[in-house]
Amino acid sequence: MIIQRLLLPKKDICEEIEMYYRIVDSACVTDSVVVHAGGILSLDTYFNAFSIGKWVKYTCIDNLKLSLELSGEVEIKGYHSIGFKDEGISDDMTEAEVAPLLHARVEETEISILKVTNGDRVNYEVSFEKLYEEGILYITVENKSDKDITLFSGAYETDIREASLRDIRLALGICTFKREEFLKKNVSIVLDSIINNVGSLLHGNVEVFVSDNGQTLPVDLFESDMVHIFPNANMGGAGGFTRTMIEALLRNQASDFSHIILMDDDIVLSPDVLERTYLFLRMIDEEHKDMMVGGEMFSLDKRYLQYEAGAKWSGTKVSFFNRYFDMRTAEAVAANEESNPINYSGWWYSVIPTSIINENNLPLPLFIHYDDMEYGSRNEGNGTILINGIAVWHPQGRNKAPVRMIYYDIRNMMIGMSALPHRATSGEVVNMLMNRVIGAVIRYNYEEAEVCFEALEDFYKGPEWFMELDPLKKHDELTRYNFKYVSPEDAGVNLNKLRNKMYKSGGKLVFLWGLLLWLLPSVRPLKVAGLDDIGLPFGAKKVFHYDADKKQGHMSVKSYGRAWKDFIRYIKVVRMIRANHDEMMDRWEAYKMELTSIGFWEKYLGI
Repeated sequence: MIIQRLLLPKKDICEEIEMYYRIVDSACVTDSVVVHAGGILSLDTYFNAFSIGKWVKYTCIDNLKLSLELSGEVEIKGYHSIGFKDEGISDDMTEAEVAPLLHARVEETEISILKVTNGDRVNYEVSFEKLYEEGILYITVENKSDKDITLFSGAYETDIREASLRDIRLALGICTFKREEFLKKNVSIVLDSIINNVGSLLHGNVEVFVSDNGQTLPVDLFESDMVHIFPNANMGGAGGFTRTMIEALLRNQASDFSHIILMDDDIVLSPDVLERTYLFLRMIDEEHKDMMVGGEMFSLDKRYLQYEAGAKWSGTKVSFFNRYFDMRTAEAVAANEESNPINYSGWWYSVIPTSIINENNLPLPLFIHYDDMEYGSRNEGNGTILINGIAVWHPQGRNKAPVRMIYYDIRNMMIGMSALPHRATSGEVVNMLMNRVIGAVIRYNYEEAEVCFEALEDFYKGPEWFMELDPLKKHDELTRYNFKYVSPEDAGVNLNKLRNKMYKSGGKLVFLWGLLLWLLPSVRPLKVAGLDDIGLPFGAKKVFHYDADKKQGHMSVKSYGRAWKDFIRYIKVVRMIRANHDEMMDRWEAYKMELTSIGFWEKYLGI
């Protein structure tokens, strides 16, 4: 049985060759893989190595072979690689800082080879004699002839009884809001490669459920009874994804889906990832059948660069794992297989067993932000599997989120953790607020401080206030905090004449120096801070925060008056936290069962 096909780079999905094949000594890649005389082809790559440790741990696999179809004679060797990271690696490091901290221990492993010649092609069956409990397995193929050879196809396989496999049916849940072109592209990929393709392994086992939060799509847009579009009240991503859960699983008594895959509408999705997900789920053993499977997220601009492979949320802190791993390198591929203490994986591609979802275990109505984090953390006991080769590409932006998003980050974090074991103490919340407010004020970004205050004040109004809230109206009101971006010319800034020293990282001494200069009278008229700069003014009266990608920025101006006003409000908010924290956390926890029930959601969405 095929459990993982070898993949080639694909136009419009990913053309980073070294994420698929690594070429040593004179070789090249086209629509197939061509290896010149004396060249060596290696499969120690993100998409074509085999994650043996994860497969042994979570599935019923007990044998493994790799079938290859080539055009000539070669020498094949097998290898086992275990990756690891140096201590001190963190999610705030840059790509260049991360790379030297990733390592792999590689050893040759025993294989047996069966070769069958069929005309001008040779079929090789490579059997791995040992299955390891960690790391990856891969092969190298050396061209021993004096002419080019071609690798036409290949697949990892295992011998297993069909009766041992799980019946897997997938519901794809997509939330969209007025992004018709993104949605059409991804749904068309699923239609062409799976739903309307009788040769697909997934044919007949996938349906698509779209929550149209913008209510701009014809319900029969795709002319398929396997694609369902539901006009939905715009209650944010949480409302959209919950609507797909309800329609796919809870409003259809005949539903036989084993999993729902929640995915963003603007990802780049490969049908091969869906196939790999399906094959892995079919093999999961009884002990792990209720685990979630997360998709690793890659950057859309640099498609070799991993942005996140799971994360851990605890109180007021969130840690992101394996950020800025360059998956063109063998060390990153091996190190990425190391287990991390994650408790959630984002809903850009999240595979959730339907055994988890019931009428009293739906997401919280958090509009946007923290909905996937809360749901994953709430169901942390089930666990989440991450595996090389199951991934999507997603747009990324540095420091580009509107200021109003800070409101959701703080308010929703407070609501979400109220019923979780890692609930923060009042002291931790105060410390978080202090760091945010000081950081905002000494950068002259007073709006960021003020939106923090509003988020906490709204949380401490309690769940009764929240139940009556109009989320769209609130979202519009928060727009007043967003910075006004203008061109440097409109701001009166000449970037060519102004030269600033850039500070890419803070550190206590740099931060204290910036704070001291903030307290003193400012003598410099202007500082420009780019996306890589920490943004401290260092004695300037104004800071132009410039986004080189957008070629625009926003101006912030020093104001002792606004700073004093924020300080007074900070004292009031801290007193409110100290006086009400534990009681309010308990009240939110008591309401959580109602807020995650289907009765609430049907009323909330007007179904």
